[in-house]
Order: sequence, then C-alpha cells, then structure tokens
Amino acid sequence: NNLLFSEGDFFNNTKLNSSIDKLKGKRYFKNVEANPILINNEKLELQIKVEEQATGEISAGAGAGTNGAALSGSLNEKNFLGRGLNVNSTVNVGTQKIFGRVSYLNPDYNNTGKTFKSSVFAENNNYDNTSYENKIIGSSVSLDYEIFDKFFLNPGVSVDFDSLKANSDASNAIKRREGDYYTSKLFYNFSKNTKIEICNQQRVI
Repeated sequence: NNLLFSEGDFFNNTKLNSSIDKLKGKRYFKNVEANPILINNEKLELQIKVEEQATGEISAGAGAGTNGAALSGSLNEKNFLGRGLNVNSTVNVGTQKIFGRVSYLNPDYNNTGKTFKSSVFAENNNYDNTSYENKIIGSSVSLDYEIFDKFFLNPGVSVDFDSLKANSDASNAIKRREGDYYTSKLFYNFSKNTKIEICNQQRVI
C-alpha cells in the first residue's frame, strides 16, 4: 500500500522514487532497492527487494531532581504482528509521580490510507510540598488523513477522569478544587508536509 502504482500502469520514474522513499521512511527495512527489467518495447518487470530489520525498541532510564527520583522504561514495536502497526508502552515510576501510557497507531486504517491513533494513560501525583493527591485516567482517539496535496487534518476526541484529594494542611485554592471531574474534548490539527522531492523524469515505456 506504499507503492504509488500497480500492475499494468505506465512506468513513471517519479512515482517509483516516491514509492521507494515511502518504504524507506517506514523504517521496517535495512535496505530497499528497485530493479526495472525491460522485457520489450512495451513492457517491463519491476522487482523491489527489501531487507528486513528489527523493529522493536526497549529503553530504560533513571533520574533524580527537585521532584524526587524516578525510574522509566518504554517498549515500542513499529511493525506489530508484521502488519505495520505501531504499539508503544511507557511507564514512569517516581517518588511523587507515577505515569503509564499505552498507544496504538494504524497507518492504513481499514485500507483507506488514513492513520488511526488511540491511547490510554493513567497518572498519579502525590506531592508532599503541596499536600494533595491527584489521579487522572484518560483516553483519546484520532484520525489523520490528507485533505489536499500534502495538507493533513487530524480530528479526534479525548475523555479524562480527574480526581483530587486534598490534605488538611492544603491551601484553600486546592481544597476548593477537591472532587471528581470528567472532561471530554474535541480537537483537531492541521499540518503540511514540506518535504521536497527531487526525482529524475524518465520516458514512459
């Protein structure tokens, strides 16, 4: 689905180079090569060879600062189940804050060429110097697609549950905010792909 042509189309060097760039940009393969083989004056065979590479990433870290110490780790798979799906999980455990997120991205949702994104996160804040505990659980879904040439629209919706519990020595401002809150949001983003493609034209065979 990253090839800009199919069997029986007129051969076009610009589309070929753009297709190869898209395949390389997926970062699923170490190497991508295209080999056009001329059969006769009217037909050619196009071979595209790819060399797979590891698409999973694991990272871990530790740190300390004004908000205490923290341990973090993440697991990212860019080609889950060999279908080009991106699944990412992140965990951050600190002395005053715990955070976790799982996200999912489908770059070709339902074979439409649109990118579907979803995520779920949970966060717990317990800062000693502010005398309150804050818990947040939320999720979001969005769809990213091209509306004009290189112009993309990304509409989505998110829902959060926010619970705040104040201690007896908390400030009045924090005590007034104590309670449970549900928040739903609609959002959208516009973006433009400013990548410049330089391709050599070739006579159509």
